[in-house]
Amino acid sequence: MTDMPEGVDAAQFQQLVTRLQQESQRKAPAAAAPEPQPLAASDLHPMPQSGTPLHQECLRLGEEALRRGEVAVAIVVGGAATRFGGGVKALVPLLDGRTFLDLRLENIRQVGQRYGASVPVALMTSPLTHEGIEAYVSQRGLGRDILLFRQRMLPRLTPNWELFRGADGKPSLAPSGHGDFFRALRESGTAAELRQRGVRQVFFSNVDNMGATLDPLIVGLHVKLGKAMTVEVTSRTSPTGALDTGAAPVRIGEHFQLIEHVDSTKHALISTNDITFDLEALLENDIQVPYRVARKKVEGQEVLQLEQVTGEASTLVKEDGRPLLPVAFIETPRKDPKTSRFEPVKAPEDMEFVVSRLRERLRAQGGGGGSGAGVPQKRQEGAVKELELKLARVRAILEKHQLGAVRLRGVDWFAWATCGGSNVVLLTTDVGVAEVLITREGAWVLTDAIEAARLEEEEVPRGLPVWSSPWTARDQRESFIESKRGGRPVASDRPSGKEVPLPAELVDARHALLPEELERYRALGRDAAEAMTEVLLAAKPEWTGWQLAGAGAEALWARGIHPALTLVGEERRLPLHRHATASGERLGARAMLVFCARRHGLFANLTRFVYFREPTAEERKFVTDVARVEAAAFRASRPGTSLGEVYAAMVEAYKASGHPGAEAFHHQGGSCGYLSRDDVAVPGSRVIIQPSNAMAWNPSLPGAKIEDTVVVSDQGYEILTVDPRWPTFSLEGRARPDLLVR
Repeated sequence: MTDMPEGVDAAQFQQLVTRLQQESQRKAPAAAAPEPQPLAASDLHPMPQSGTPLHQECLRLGEEALRRGEVAVAIVVGGAATRFGGGVKALVPLLDGRTFLDLRLENIRQVGQRYGASVPVALMTSPLTHEGIEAYVSQRGLGRDILLFRQRMLPRLTPNWELFRGADGKPSLAPSGHGDFFRALRESGTAAELRQRGVRQVFFSNVDNMGATLDPLIVGLHVKLGKAMTVEVTSRTSPTGALDTGAAPVRIGEHFQLIEHVDSTKHALISTNDITFDLEALLENDIQVPYRVARKKVEGQEVLQLEQVTGEASTLVKEDGRPLLPVAFIETPRKDPKTSRFEPVKAPEDMEFVVSRLRERLRAQGGGGGSGAGVPQKRQEGAVKELELKLARVRAILEKHQLGAVRLRGVDWFAWATCGGSNVVLLTTDVGVAEVLITREGAWVLTDAIEAARLEEEEVPRGLPVWSSPWTARDQRESFIESKRGGRPVASDRPSGKEVPLPAELVDARHALLPEELERYRALGRDAAEAMTEVLLAAKPEWTGWQLAGAGAEALWARGIHPALTLVGEERRLPLHRHATASGERLGARAMLVFCARRHGLFANLTRFVYFREPTAEERKFVTDVARVEAAAFRASRPGTSLGEVYAAMVEAYKASGHPGAEAFHHQGGSCGYLSRDDVAVPGSRVIIQPSNAMAWNPSLPGAKIEDTVVVSDQGYEILTVDPRWPTFSLEGRARPDLLVR
């Protein structure tokens, strides 16, 4: 055979083809092979139960390995998105604009941050995906922690075992399967690089299994079991009741193996292809996984593809008959989305099901949904580090301005300083039942005896003690502050007496959101958007505006979100009033619903419309027109740009859309975060957009408006308030909310 792709030896490939052809033509096995038997319960290791000594030991072992930097992650990203419209499957958006790879890397980063160590990631690309993945890594500056290595391509064959050539006359090539991992990792030098970095365990998985999170419990159980490879297996029965195909864990004689082709009615478990390997075993052994012949259709013709399956490394034996890679099997959960470790997305029709389960998992973890507000702040990941960083920033500003203390009274500043805590009892107040005092030497939450225990238990992170006085003795708080300010001035967000306003750089620091704040914001945005969709899908023309506003508030409260604002424009009032507060009028044929939704102190702002009839051509045009004005705002919104410059761009966009002067009838939005609007854009405003600044622009016309909450960075912007169920239209390459026509 000639015309071999790079890295494939023609003579060796011919030998492989000859051997596989002979095996396929063999009428009977040379010797009776033992029947693969399902694993007995004693052959499997269940996930350790929380609270047991085994759970504690495995968690300790895994956490120690992560803290020492001994764990890396390998992800297969070689697949083309042929069933998802083409391109690179790993880069296909899955959840709120985030791709498969975004979500996987987000989990790995969170784990690394939690244990204070970088987790190297090795991505196995193919020639079909390498360029796209390489660009993704480069654009995000991830080159240090992400290593790329390629699986190879092999020629396809005709059913007669000859080279299959495409329409161009050249050999048609296909990726050799994820089982090429062992060769590619070693020959690329990636395995040696990981060893040099101190890595000892490698967690391997496919990019499209959204349950394959990096879990210290799994790592620790692998360490305890002491095998070269630890394979996660799960029920063959999917949550929908279907029987999935896949390699099964079996016992053949005294050896445990994964076998691809078995009777699914006899083998109730399948491999998730989540495997934890000992890196030394991968470096020390020549792991030549057997090839399988898969029949495919290419250009309308039947072809043979040669593929390797990673798990079948478990079938290899040494000369003395012992396994080359001794294997252990962990039985992991699948049914409950909150704990499932197998959530594969193999086709577009899988996406809706898996996304809904991912959202349920996020809510259960406090990362989105109903449990978010009920999780005590002390248990929120990253709160301690976030607090330390904020205190350091404040103290640097105290030193620079020769201040003795800052006193943060407002609901907004309290939430910022306590990393998402709340001092709210009365929802309509801007000053709550507690404040934060920060000096050069210490920091405290100041409150009265009524609130102290609850705040300490539910709202305040570790490292921020709660000081309280009798509710009848307000003067004691003032005396405490006087004793701590060191004779220097006190700055406050709401100054009184001799206090001075907060320095401008502290206000700017609040606008520049930290990674932990962004995580809370993303969860809030998703939940608020889902609440909006839920309510408008249920709304009826005979509802009153009050009923729609009440349903919106109920949907937000169910997710632990304060309904700070629920505006409703009913059919008659909608074109008349830009700020249409809810009334007793019937919704009629169309309605607008607006949320300013607060959780952990952050505000998600969004507007949506429901129609109970077909929109008119003019109504459709107005939707597009306000979206074009918003697009101008998005283009102008960059760190370092002033709100005045963005406002001017929006004014010009109104003119270009045929609506000169329309900006005069409603404010256009501005920066947000811990207020629904921190600063509303006005002509000539010199307020500067900060890195990772939240923004909410809301251009409007009679009966039309568009509004979402976004975060602006040097790379562009991220829209937070997205529910994939909501209909969209495309403008300048981005999806924008359309009218919901029912």
